[in-house]
Amino acid sequence: MALGITPARGPWEYRRSGITALAQGAFQKGDLVTIGKGRLVSLHTSSNNTMVYGVATHDAGNSLPAGFAPIAIPHAGCTAYVDTLITEIRSNLSFGEAGSLISANGRTSTFSKLAESVWSRTVMIVTADQALNSADSRIEVQFIQNSMLMDSTSSSSLLV
Repeated sequence: MALGITPARGPWEYRRSGITALAQGAFQKGDLVTIGKGRLVSLHTSSNNTMVYGVATHDAGNSLPAGFAPIAIPHAGCTAYVDTLITEIRSNLSFGEAGSLISANGRTSTFSKLAESVWSRTVMIVTADQALNSADSRIEVQFIQNSMLMDSTSSSSLLV
C-alpha cells in the first residue's frame, strides 16, 4: 500500500497555499504537487508541469479553510521517505541514483528509474542499496534542486 511522501530531514518550509478546484488537480496527503495558473496548487504530473512545488500535507478535498492546504516545500538538502515500485528490486537501487516520482497505486509519490528525460528526474537515492523497511519498500531520497520551483538555479516562470 502506497503511503505517500513523508518529509524527513533538512530545512522544510511549510506554506498555506491556494489549491485548484478542478477534479484532475486534486491531490492526497503525501502527493507531489506543483503550482500553476493563478498560483494554485495542483497534483504534479509530467504532463502539466516539470517544476515541483512541494508535498501536500493535507488532502485537497479535506482542506481547512476550504480552498487552502499546507504544503511542505523542500529546500536544498531536504530528504523524504518515498514508496518504490513493486517491480523494483533492492539490488537495482543505488545510492546517488537519480529518478522521478511517479503516480502508482493511486498516489503520486512512488520512486521510479523509468524516466528517460533528465527533466523528469526529481530526486536521488540517499539510503544504502536497500529499502529502509522491506515490508513497505520505502527509501530515503533527496530532492534535486533544478526540478524545484523554490531555490532552483534554472529559470522558471509561472502562468498567471
